[in-house]
Amino acid sequence: MNRSSLTRRDFLKTSAAVAGGMALPYFVPGSALGAGGVSPSEKIVIGYWGTGSQGSGHVRAFTGNSQVQAVAVCDVNRGGTNYAGNRLAGREPNVKVIEDMYAKQKGVGSYKGVKGYNDFREFLQNEDMDAVVISLPDHWHALAAVAAAKAGLDMYSEKPMARTIYEAREMVRAVRRYDRVFQTGSQQRSDRRFRHACELARNGYLGEIKEVYAKVRGISRPCPFGGEPVPEGFDFEMWLGSAPEASYHPKRVSGSYDCFGSAWRS
Repeated sequence: MNRSSLTRRDFLKTSAAVAGGMALPYFVPGSALGAGGVSPSEKIVIGYWGTGSQGSGHVRAFTGNSQVQAVAVCDVNRGGTNYAGNRLAGREPNVKVIEDMYAKQKGVGSYKGVKGYNDFREFLQNEDMDAVVISLPDHWHALAAVAAAKAGLDMYSEKPMARTIYEAREMVRAVRRYDRVFQTGSQQRSDRRFRHACELARNGYLGEIKEVYAKVRGISRPCPFGGEPVPEGFDFEMWLGSAPEASYHPKRVSGSYDCFGSAWRS
């Protein structure tokens, strides 16, 4: 599908379907998420930007959707197990995952057609892509969204949307200026149980709501790390990006330690 012909409805429908499927407590096969029988010219051509703990899950979910054609993977880690649960992730492992999935779908011995990138600037020059799935560390979210919008790409980006109000406003400006589609990956908003509860409240079935209780995590606490050698194939300088200078440590990049909470941050 050409970038200019991708409609807001097309992309939001597909990304919401994938997000909803991931949020449900049971497995939804890709064939059930897609409309079925989608011609190659009508598929949304996507690239994955960040394929760590959370990004690897998105690779399988989006690639399994018949409305999607994955053509590129961008990650500063060539591949390794320094992720939550010691899972193998990164650029080359996920290129292989995608190509193996397509080979199986097509009933062929092998499939080649997915490019791997270390440098996001080269990744964004891939003219085949209509949209990107952003699963980067938090400090990269705003820069990635603005860069993708300028490149004419629509986005499904992991939470949090940004680190600051300023960053979020810059993202909104870029999306509006370049007329792009942006969705933050808050899967619960696509979960039918949460939507049902919301509809009950909005339509008065719960009566007059006077108080709302919410639970949030506490703030991160300092976690001093000693430096360790950067693994071969890991571009730590690119990983740091705009973050303060720091030494490499596997727990700093994995997101699976107590200081920062959930493992999806990697």
